[in-house]
Amino acid sequence: MADKELWISLQNLNLGLERSPLKISNDAKNRRDAEHRLSLVVQGLHPSQNPAGIKVIMPKIWKLEGRVTSRINDDGSVQFFFKHEHQLLTVLDNGPWTYKDWLVVVDRWTRRNYPDFLRIIRFWVKILNLPDDSKSDSVIREVGGVLGHVDEVHIQQPSADQVGEVRVRVPIDVDDRLLFARYFNLDDSRPPVLIRFVYDKLRRFCSTCGGLNHLSTHCNFQAQETEHLQLPPPIHVHIAHHMVDQPHTPTEGADDTMGETVGSNLNMEVSENQDQNASQGEDMEFTHPREVQDTVNATFEVQEMGAGSVSGQNRGTKRKVNDSADAEQASTSNKRTQGEIDIMFLVETKNKDHYVQKLDMYITEGQSTFCLTYVYGNPERKSRQYMWQKIENLVRGGLYQSKPKVVLGDFNEIKNNQEKLGGPPRPEWQFLNFRRMLNVSGLHEIKTFGGIFTWIGNRSVGTIQSKLDRVVATAEWKDKFPKARVQLLDWVGSDHKPLLLFTDDNKWRGMKLFRYDNRWRNNRELQLALQNTWDQKCKMLPPQEFQEALKKCRNNISSWKSEHINNSHQKIQRLHEALQKAYNSHSLDFNYITSLKQKLQQEYKSEEEYWRTKSRVLWMQAGDKNTKYFHAKTKQRRSYNRITALEDDDGNVQQSDKDIQNIIRSYFTNLYSSSGSENLDLVLQHIQPKVTTVMNQQLTAPVTEEEIFHALAQMNVDKAPGPDGLTAGTLFPSYSCNEHKCYSWLQS
Repeated sequence: MADKELWISLQNLNLGLERSPLKISNDAKNRRDAEHRLSLVVQGLHPSQNPAGIKVIMPKIWKLEGRVTSRINDDGSVQFFFKHEHQLLTVLDNGPWTYKDWLVVVDRWTRRNYPDFLRIIRFWVKILNLPDDSKSDSVIREVGGVLGHVDEVHIQQPSADQVGEVRVRVPIDVDDRLLFARYFNLDDSRPPVLIRFVYDKLRRFCSTCGGLNHLSTHCNFQAQETEHLQLPPPIHVHIAHHMVDQPHTPTEGADDTMGETVGSNLNMEVSENQDQNASQGEDMEFTHPREVQDTVNATFEVQEMGAGSVSGQNRGTKRKVNDSADAEQASTSNKRTQGEIDIMFLVETKNKDHYVQKLDMYITEGQSTFCLTYVYGNPERKSRQYMWQKIENLVRGGLYQSKPKVVLGDFNEIKNNQEKLGGPPRPEWQFLNFRRMLNVSGLHEIKTFGGIFTWIGNRSVGTIQSKLDRVVATAEWKDKFPKARVQLLDWVGSDHKPLLLFTDDNKWRGMKLFRYDNRWRNNRELQLALQNTWDQKCKMLPPQEFQEALKKCRNNISSWKSEHINNSHQKIQRLHEALQKAYNSHSLDFNYITSLKQKLQQEYKSEEEYWRTKSRVLWMQAGDKNTKYFHAKTKQRRSYNRITALEDDDGNVQQSDKDIQNIIRSYFTNLYSSSGSENLDLVLQHIQPKVTTVMNQQLTAPVTEEEIFHALAQMNVDKAPGPDGLTAGTLFPSYSCNEHKCYSWLQS
């Protein structure tokens, strides 16, 4: 033991300490700086954030796993090395970041000599309750200035897709105490306004002092009591009381496997009258119903910050029922209706024990009848999966196959992570049963306007938006109502957006266009007629009138089409009748019967070719193409290819053909408009050309006949018809018969 202590003492000798410091060469410094220039240093704020965990988890959170390298420094920080600067800047811009729900400090290695290195976290802070007339840059900077220096100001105007909000970017020292509310005298003639601050991505902190590195259970700070400023009675939202004392429904065990629950997070009561006798819980003030969720964020965090202070059940789930107050306390705004609503589903219910999960009804409109199904997905994932399986079994058993079907409601489920904003991504296996149910049922989304997400709520991981509500329909239903659309209304009294399904004006009044049918390329009669037109009317045309030659060919095909029956289904019926008459005749003519069978076989192939072409299914090369699958794909394409409505820049849905044309024209005009090209020549003269003289000669050389032939041969004969309705399948046979004439035309 003594030898070991002696050895340690010898290692700690100060021999050489009196000599002058050695200077590292500039070359070594430059190499070090170059190696560390694209690196970030990450430091945890809480002892539970071990460096090894930060080293493994942070690249996954940044979605850069496998694209960054890292090491643990001697001071406990973790340094990450990036290959590209844009990835490093993206990480800095998208902060702040958390590990184990505690914030981490992220800073560039190049700032290591700055006094605030690894001490600053740049928060995006949402400002609530700010009056509309005060939402100016100067006022917002003064309000946000109580938190620190305001780097950026973001004012989001309300639209159909997004909620209006005011945010500021503020750098805050890790040792400072957070501020969540402050009174401001915005106008001398008005009482002070309580402004609240909501910090983006803030998870755990001290609810007593606002510190970022400890909980309230370990806080030694004692707040000084200040006299409360007297204000007029505000509108109250009773939250804490209901979180603790309100009875929970059987659906509280929601899908919480990824740290988030499905659906609403709190049972809130909004009362128009102030409760003067409230003795339990906290009252939170708000000025607008849209700010309720933001206000909940601050209080909800305070309720959960302490370890073990709130049980898992009290985190809240989407409710089946709502234990609200008596009916006398409820109030509604004046109803404003546009048109008449035929059927309305009120999803929210006050019945604790019985509620509708699935409701089927048959709707008759004129001569058509379809099935309308309302669905409510259970917040419990296990019960919800059982429901999808039950619907799938009913479909496989043949139910609903006789009628077109539309399904709507609160499914409480999403199809993928693209239908979700905020919170950690969910694993792919959680979506499989829901997607399989939709595929087996043949249900497809109906075009929706007014945004993507239908539900908004707060979880321990922050604000989450999801597409829990939707309207889906079969191809038969969409074929009956080609102009159907869904409008998402605004969030008002619920955390769900109401869905409004429009089915009026179900007749498609589009202009019927000429389309070349590739089945005609095997018709000998049409080939001869086309050849005659080519020789008689197109042969003497100059190369500059190639479009005129195509127009004459199209007119010839159109005339031939109007004179002949081209519907394979009608031809098959006529051949069946002729074949039955031939078999029923007293003297059988087997040559005639054989001829009818050959024609029938040819028409079967022609009909199969029709469905293959219209469905655009390319993955199935062999087998029967005249099946329900190809029929459904064709109907689905028809509904997708019809532009029935477009949303303009102001969020208004336009349906008239003229308005749709104006939106499309305006979009592409702005897209292809050029700006800032005054000094283009000055910029181009400093750019090294990439196209050499030899390459330029090859690119500008005349097109050869072989190149034209190969270009036509590689075109898909079923796709990309031009404005004249002709595909490559029309031109290629003509090119084969008149290749020299076509060559001169196409070359010109």
